[in-house]
Amino acid sequence: MKQLFLCILSISILQNTFAQITIDQTDLPSASDKILRSTAAVGTVDYTLTGSNYNWDFSALTSTTNDTLDYFNITSAPIFAQFVFNGFNQNAKSQMFNNSKNPLNFPQLLSTFFSVDSSYSFIKKNATRFAKTGFSLRLNGIDLPLAYDSNDVVYKLPMTFGNTDSSNSEFEIDIPLLDFLYYQQKQKRVNNVDGFGKLKLPNFATDFDVLRIKSELYIVDTIRIDTGFIQQGFKIPRPKQIEYKWLAKGQKAPVLEVVGTEIGGVFTASSIKYLEGVKLIPAAVQHIAKANFVMYPNPAKNEVVLTELQNATIQITNAFGQIMFTKNNLNNRYVIDVAAWPSGIYNATCMMQNKQNTAQKLQIIK
Repeated sequence: MKQLFLCILSISILQNTFAQITIDQTDLPSASDKILRSTAAVGTVDYTLTGSNYNWDFSALTSTTNDTLDYFNITSAPIFAQFVFNGFNQNAKSQMFNNSKNPLNFPQLLSTFFSVDSSYSFIKKNATRFAKTGFSLRLNGIDLPLAYDSNDVVYKLPMTFGNTDSSNSEFEIDIPLLDFLYYQQKQKRVNNVDGFGKLKLPNFATDFDVLRIKSELYIVDTIRIDTGFIQQGFKIPRPKQIEYKWLAKGQKAPVLEVVGTEIGGVFTASSIKYLEGVKLIPAAVQHIAKANFVMYPNPAKNEVVLTELQNATIQITNAFGQIMFTKNNLNNRYVIDVAAWPSGIYNATCMMQNKQNTAQKLQIIK
């Protein structure tokens, strides 16, 4: 009997020790997916810790803001981007795109010449990889789609503990309206699935079974001047960028993502985003309704109609937080002229008296 007990105990320990998940393409986003995330304040937590059967406890993270990570079908992309990312070039051909951070890194001296209004990342997904094919941005008022010469492989699939891989990508652009100026970016991504175990987040009753992937990004920017008389290039290496991501089955995006830089072996976080859970509302305020409103058409081109307004304050900001529209004391119905707004993803927030604020994403397509 004692031997049987020891055998069962050993099997149980082995199962707990080696149990881990596998991430495949069904666990990653598709067109029309919307993932609500919280942004947390950067604290003193050590995000580098990892291992097999590791328990990460980030339940003390405090949300400062939230956003929605939206994935759109490629057919909704700006028209010039569709020529590049939905055409005959199989390397660039993509299924979807999302609103993303501007990938350019112009030096401060040159930034006075450039204005980036919106930025999108283009993505392809299959059974073996989840990759960025390039991006599109509105630079100096001109829509500029840019495909990588080879894909930036964000995840090699299927993903299991111990996997390692790498990819190289680059692009070069002629700066619109400045024919003598060229910009090139080269990147090497090194991925290492360096942990698995349990992850605890705020506002979730149960822990997530996760894989942890560490990505090291080595990026070099080059500014090249070619006037015919002067030909000179300037390389600008960036600090090594680190992305830590914890992925769980069926969640479509990392349940936790920490981005930062590593200098001299020391990691410094600059951005922390995690999956938004169900917040517990105190009984005293459970009766407060949400400030729901209707916004159409979406995507829009020339005008946007707002309805179901009751003494509402509406504020719309662009991807960089700049206020594009704000108005108080709106009732019933209001029409906003967006004909002059650049293509992009905007955040519309509705505030009504004695109601919880609500927000929606607005897409402008020209």
